[in-house]
Amino acid sequence: MCVSVTATLVVVLAVSGCGDKGDDSKLSATHSVGGLTGSELFSQKCVQCHGTNVTIGPSLRSVYGREAGSLPGFEYSDAIRHSNIKWDRENLILLMLDPQGLMPGINMIDSNLDQEGADLIVNHLERL
Repeated sequence: MCVSVTATLVVVLAVSGCGDKGDDSKLSATHSVGGLTGSELFSQKCVQCHGTNVTIGPSLRSVYGREAGSLPGFEYSDAIRHSNIKWDRENLILLMLDPQGLMPGINMIDSNLDQEGADLIVNHLERL
């Protein structure tokens, strides 16, 4: 019985990508910060302004890869409209870690995230 459970666990880990040292993105999507996943951190740090029924910030659905300030129907600040930034991993993390440092004049509050938390949220945003 024990050998069967161990073999099953090895197969599950191999299929899910756990233990694959060549691709950390598979691992970081499932790891947590303080017990929170990227989805939970997003809910805790982002949805109060970027939630489905909130108009403070634009929707973040399909934000990954989008040009900053390009979502139709949202009134962006001049800082974002004139930024010429594409929302890739690097820029999203920079935005979460230091919004004013990336775009002086942006209407975004500091998220108080560390690098690991920002990385987990970007992993979540890639799937939205």
